[in-house]
Amino acid sequence: WRRARTLITDNRPLLDAFAHHLLANEVLEREDIEQLLEQYRAGELGSVEDAEVGGNGSGRADQVEPGVAQLAAAERLESEGSDPR
Repeated sequence: WRRARTLITDNRPLLDAFAHHLLANEVLEREDIEQLLEQYRAGELGSVEDAEVGGNGSGRADQVEPGVAQLAAAERLESEGSDPR
């Protein structure tokens, strides 16, 4: 779990770029992935700090509202995390 979290945190700008591309185009072709990877490796995608908006302190301006599936998954993860098995 820690390794997965670290991978996500370390590569957040790339994952955000994938998500934004998918939201805009509904598909992510191999060429798109390669282009985004090149931009990420060149430092052109910015960092998590660069993506945050300080205007009203509300977080990210481009944050997408979670859907029902995301909310259900988050609730499930929270309940599993508190389960002392």
